[in-house]
Amino acid sequence: MLVMVGTAMAVLDSTIVNVGIPVIMRMLDTPLEMAQWVVTAYLVSMCVMLPTAGWIAQKWGYKKIYLTGLVVFTLGSLLCTFASSIEWLVAARVIEGFGSGTVQSLGMAIIIRHFDNKMRGLALGLWAIAAAASVSMGPYLGGILLTHFHWNALFMVNVPVGVIASVATFFVMREVKDSPMGRFDLVGFLLVALATPLLVVGLAMGAAQTKSAIGGWDSPFVISSIIISLVMLVFFVLHSLRNPSPVIDLSIFRNRSFAVSIIALTCFGIGLYGGNYLLPLYLEHSLSYSALAAGSVFLPVGLIQGSLAPLTGIFSRWTGNKILIVSGLVIFTSYFLLSSIFDTTTSAWLISTTVYMRGIGIGLAFTPLNTMAVSNLTPPQMTSASGVANTVKQVSGSIGIAIFTALISSSTIAGQSLACREHDYVGAIDTSFMLAAIFSILGLVAVLFLREKRATQDK
Repeated sequence: MLVMVGTAMAVLDSTIVNVGIPVIMRMLDTPLEMAQWVVTAYLVSMCVMLPTAGWIAQKWGYKKIYLTGLVVFTLGSLLCTFASSIEWLVAARVIEGFGSGTVQSLGMAIIIRHFDNKMRGLALGLWAIAAAASVSMGPYLGGILLTHFHWNALFMVNVPVGVIASVATFFVMREVKDSPMGRFDLVGFLLVALATPLLVVGLAMGAAQTKSAIGGWDSPFVISSIIISLVMLVFFVLHSLRNPSPVIDLSIFRNRSFAVSIIALTCFGIGLYGGNYLLPLYLEHSLSYSALAAGSVFLPVGLIQGSLAPLTGIFSRWTGNKILIVSGLVIFTSYFLLSSIFDTTTSAWLISTTVYMRGIGIGLAFTPLNTMAVSNLTPPQMTSASGVANTVKQVSGSIGIAIFTALISSSTIAGQSLACREHDYVGAIDTSFMLAAIFSILGLVAVLFLREKRATQDK
């Protein structure tokens, strides 16, 4: 329960702020180029902790580091609440991101270490309710808060929940430690802690609509950021393979199930986070939905995912995980294909149908996929696997958003009539949904190579 609350807060904060960017721009008198860092700074600092928090927790204790993450996240939220300038808000979001990355990275690892193979699928399904509900509730809750309160309510909502969760964690959660670890891998930590956020920043700035020395795909800053980050990741891999106590145990990729699952998660992350990004743009821009109305469209997704996620842990005992994964991903891919035919006259029932399909697909597929990914790993390896999986989802999501933003921002040509601009805009949205479908199909193909050992699950 405590892990569910912490995960819900961290994921909610990733989605609730998106609908508030226009209001923050107006209230703090800042341009979009600066306001986007309210989202980007949070993602960048989160990516520092996602792959590394697991090693730190193995060294000093899962409860201790998880609690530290909760406290840092709550403190960051409090600082955001009192921000009087965009610079203050961005700095506070960096602090928030460090806490969020720690909480999200360790949540799955803690659950895995507290449940055996028989109950792990059900436990992960229940944990997935928190993430699913937060993804769908974020835009809707953000719309309500902005309608009735000041913009800082987007962050204040985290503070009382964070305080209660921190106190409960201190008194209720039991500490778990691994066998003694080796020396801290400082070189590996610095490489991955710099490379991952640098890649995210490069992707975010590359997709910026304003062309400048640091914005646009052909800017020196973006090109350098992406190249340097990729080179650092290569050095990180070479360093980790030679280190007896690496910050991330790359031997987990020798496990077929985990390696295939990561390939699938990469493909689905591009479409999943890209879909979260595309649908509100389409609803608000092309169909003139309000922020609250657009946010309410996502509500059924959380309800459907939240209902299916824990049930898949039960169903998998009879059907196996692979059948559930394939079935869910076929439905999930169909959601993208149907969305690629949207236009300015698309009916509400068709939009609702695609949203329901999305919820069913994710609800059926993602918990079994996570379960299969770690099914044959040792407890210490599961910690690294959790950090890698969360990092992959965030980075692949950034790739998807960057690709789709570039397509949409290049769709409008100066001097066009309003009708032509609207036609091209919707066309770019549809093309983006089709690309998301292609990535989803690639992930589905990867899943077909998963090997499931039913006997191992039933133990």
